Amino acid sequence: MRIVVVGASETGFHLAQVLSREGHEVVVVEVREEAARRMRMALDVEVIVGNGADPKVLEDAGLLRADMVIGVTDRDEVNLLCCFMASVTSRMTTKVARIRDQAYRTAVERLGGHPFAVDLCLNPEYETALAALRLMEIPGGREVAEFADGRVLLVATTVDSWSPFVGRALEEVQEGVSPGGKILIAALRRETQLIIPHGKDLVREGDEVFLVAERQSVMNALEAMGKRLERPQKVIVYGASKIAQYLAYLLEEGQFAAKFICSDETLCNRLLGELRRVAVLCGEGTDQDLLLEFNVADVDYFVSASEDEEENVLVSLLAKRLGAKRTMALVSRLSYVSLVSNLGVDVVLNPQVASVDRVLRHTRKGDVLRVATLGAEAAEAMEAVVGSSSELAGKPLREVKFPKDAIIGAVVRKDRVTIPHGDTVLYGGDRVVIFAKRAAVKEVESLLQGES
Repeated sequence: MRIVVVGASETGFHLAQVLSREGHEVVVVEVREEAARRMRMALDVEVIVGNGADPKVLEDAGLLRADMVIGVTDRDEVNLLCCFMASVTSRMTTKVARIRDQAYRTAVERLGGHPFAVDLCLNPEYETALAALRLMEIPGGREVAEFADGRVLLVATTVDSWSPFVGRALEEVQEGVSPGGKILIAALRRETQLIIPHGKDLVREGDEVFLVAERQSVMNALEAMGKRLERPQKVIVYGASKIAQYLAYLLEEGQFAAKFICSDETLCNRLLGELRRVAVLCGEGTDQDLLLEFNVADVDYFVSASEDEEENVLVSLLAKRLGAKRTMALVSRLSYVSLVSNLGVDVVLNPQVASVDRVLRHTRKGDVLRVATLGAEAAEAMEAVVGSSSELAGKPLREVKFPKDAIIGAVVRKDRVTIPHGDTVLYGGDRVVIFAKRAAVKEVESLLQGES
């Protein structure tokens, strides 16, 4: 595919990096010369310096031949304009726009089905806040992805030293976690290596395990692995970022006793007038005395989501030292994620991942419903519909030549979810959740479609 990315922000940079790595022809348009130079030096993509709302610049970027245009500048108006230009030049182009302003989003939604409609609206900040809330609802989870309208979960969790499964073969762990085969262990991450496991592989302390299961079975699996599953009740959110604000509004409607802390007095005063259940407090997250005064030692989750990622890491580690049970830190640069995880922060939030996941769905071949990148992008999980001519259809899975670096984690047929085994037979129209290492994705796509 030929893809035009307008904007070299962190989101634009990350999208261009992933899409070019997958073999797409990527052209980036950026008005700032310094940001354009950074893009040229770091990535193997074409970069054009210019205003993404200028028809001549978009023409130079090859918009007339583009299969997709993605507007991810910091200005909603520019993102919308470049999509509208794509509508004028070619109705076959998929149009993606990052839109933060709710008024614009409402206007775009009303255009549904119109030739000028945007095909996909991105709001990475809101998606990140939702991801944080999902993680709060799964004690012990480090990553959570939902499939089949929320009925199937893929959860990453770390094997603790006290887990009864340390040193045991995976086939024993599988039976211990899920008698009757209701849960599948899809992968292990060991240090920097991601493993699609076999039954004889041993589980070690510190391994990260990826579980696929129906939503109602996940908590039982985590408990069997030795996770302490006290339901979280108290949450503190620190920071004045959009993500922190979105999370505060989500917590207002949720089940947690929540506090919101930031040093921006204007924002605090506004939120004081808008929030009823969430307590709003003004102060610096690096102030140890203030955190103690706000009872940080009693909280189940401390989320540091300021605009400064270094501050987020520092405040999260401070909160952990003062007694917070689990911490989350917002980190914008994907290259920092693994480093921050190793420092002792329990969960790292990255707003770029949500955008990539939603865009990748539109670049995949076949009927792909959902994509979730996992393990710092070493792998992805996808929900897709089995094509009627697919090599997966009509025969037991043990007879299918499936990629060694991929595994089918769940099958959804009508309203029933099953965890497959070798004798499972798939049919055209079945929805499957597949976990695959990056190198195996293309082969999985071909199998789903029935391509040779």
